[in-house]
Amino acid sequence: MKKMKNNWFCIYTKPREELIAYNELTTKGIEIYFPRYKRIIRHARKSENKIFSLFPRYLFAHENNHFSYSLINRTRGVSNYVHYNDGSPMRVKQEIIDFIKSREDSKGYIKLNEHRFTKGDKVIFTKGIFANLKAVFQKQNDSGRANILLKFLGREHILPTPLDYLDRQY
Repeated sequence: MKKMKNNWFCIYTKPREELIAYNELTTKGIEIYFPRYKRIIRHARKSENKIFSLFPRYLFAHENNHFSYSLINRTRGVSNYVHYNDGSPMRVKQEIIDFIKSREDSKGYIKLNEHRFTKGDKVIFTKGIFANLKAVFQKQNDSGRANILLKFLGREHILPTPLDYLDRQY
């Protein structure tokens, strides 16, 4: 009997079919790790909790001796497994999977670092109409939004801004 490997490898899914691939592969008895996170989406004055893949189009499969890679490729929702030119899978160490899992909350969702800025941090807009403008972080309002100080048209303006529009200025 072969020794059980303690490695994982990446599976590349079809666009927006991570959940389909996850369900199909677990039905076939393959241990799959599908890291996800929750985020509040605001649209038309409504807030909704949505679940997103931490690594869009990627899943992790635990390597064992009970399946073949061709079985994975024939699974609904799967595009291919990530591999080298010779066809051997690119492996992910158990320590990396453990590190990702250590960031999960009690419901199994990854906790994102939403408090990544402190007052006075220099930030830059990465999206929206102010893209590439520099500003100063003031405070985080609620989940996903912050006040920033923007010097624009000769004045200082405090603007509420989505956190995902900002990045640290280096």
